[in-house]
Formats: sequence, C-alpha cells, structure tokens
Amino acid sequence: MPNPIVALTPALTERDIRELETVVESSVDSARIAWVAAAGALREIRERRLYVYLCGTFEEYVERRFSRTRQWAYQLIESVTTVQQLTTANDPPTVARHVRALNGLTPTAASEAWDSAADGARAENRPVTTIDVEAAVQRVRSGSAARVTSESVRQEQWLAACVRQASRLSV
Repeated sequence: MPNPIVALTPALTERDIRELETVVESSVDSARIAWVAAAGALREIRERRLYVYLCGTFEEYVERRFSRTRQWAYQLIESVTTVQQLTTANDPPTVARHVRALNGLTPTAASEAWDSAADGARAENRPVTTIDVEAAVQRVRSGSAARVTSESVRQEQWLAACVRQASRLSV
C-alpha cells in the first residue's frame, strides 16, 4: 500500500536537495563549534567561581541552569581542555564523543591517537567515527600506536562495537 504522506509530498529538485544539504551541513558545523565555545565558557564560570552569584555550588548551578549533572559539566570541561592541548595542527576533533575518548591521555598521546584515527578514516575516504578514536586510544595505551592497516582498524572497530553491545545487554 502506498504511503499517503509520500504521495502528498511534492518532488524535490536537485537544487532543493542541495540547498537542504547545505543548511544541514552548516547547522552541524555550527553545533560542532558551539560545544567547544560552551565548554570553554563553562570552564571559565567554574574557575572564576562566577556561579556563586546565582547558586551556592557549581553542581547546583549546572543543575539549575542546564538541568544537567555535575559529571556532564566536568566531562564537557575536560573535553575542551583536551582539544586545546592537542598538538595536532590540522583538523582537531570537533565531535564531543571523539574528544571524550581522548580524555585522560597526555597531550602527546591524545594527539597520537587522534592522528591515528583520522589517518585510518582518511585512508578509507570516510569521516572519523567514535569507534576509530576508541581503537586508536587502545593502541596508544597498549604502546602499539604505529600506523596500522585499514583491515586491522576494521577488525578493532568490529571488536569495540561488539564489546559495547555486550555491555548494553548486560545492564
């Protein structure tokens, strides 16, 4: 049976589709930049204790102002600190989940892991995924961060996805 909504929707031209894609890409790019700016401002509010004018504690401020937890705020702040410490000059990560995977590494190790993840994705002509970054972080932590073949990267990605899926099922 045909979908009545599709039947009522006028056909989009290629130009319409390109314009919509441009809007989406611009919005996504703006959002990626915005989280870094927001995290930096939140860090400054915490460090300069600017929250005391509104709340007694930083935790209370985050809860009241953003309806978020203290853990969320600290993860965001740690992520922006990681981005700023990366020694990678070109294309630093702009996705918060990618950066969270790098948190806790030294600046040099984080740069090495990011470069490894970005190089692997670039070799396959695709965007970097969180799985790429997590696999690269594991290689750096195990001391085997040397560039690897795309096949071994895919195997590590598959294994990381299986582990994540298994952890979701065990909850």
